[in-house]
Amino acid sequence: MSYVKEVHELIDDGLNEETAVQAFQVLTLIFDEEFSIPHLEEFRMELRQWQKHRRKNFRNIIDRFGEKYPFPIELTWRNVKFKPKRVKRCAICSNYYYDVSRNGRKLTCFNNGICEHEYEVRRKRKGPVLEPIYRRRVEEVPLDFSPAKEDARQHALLYETEITAWRNGIGKL
Repeated sequence: MSYVKEVHELIDDGLNEETAVQAFQVLTLIFDEEFSIPHLEEFRMELRQWQKHRRKNFRNIIDRFGEKYPFPIELTWRNVKFKPKRVKRCAICSNYYYDVSRNGRKLTCFNNGICEHEYEVRRKRKGPVLEPIYRRRVEEVPLDFSPAKEDARQHALLYETEITAWRNGIGKL
């Protein structure tokens, strides 16, 4: 797969592909825990402010991340180029993620392909992705288990339900 330059630099340094991608995802989660800002633009702006004005703290977070996990290479702020403009929100679970796709158009996060699969399923349905309109309409039939003597329709439904239950081995209702 084709990734952005930041990921390819880590791969060229000796990190495998999946680990390089997940490193940026974990860093994004660390920054999310640090800031706890719900809106994407405000989150990006805060990241930019830290990158410009609180450079030492921004770099310390990246350095602590590199020390905390056992990577085959040393990860520091010098070789992990974290760009705030690549941080996005998942269309399905609304978590922050670092978009490592080459064109920057990925819409879902990297949680083992669950959100990506769910997005594809929802995208094919009518309506918005978060609330798709389902094609199949299931009609519920109200069933009265003690219908009145003159209610022929309810007696027919009850009889049909009992016959179906008996055929399926459920027994008497």
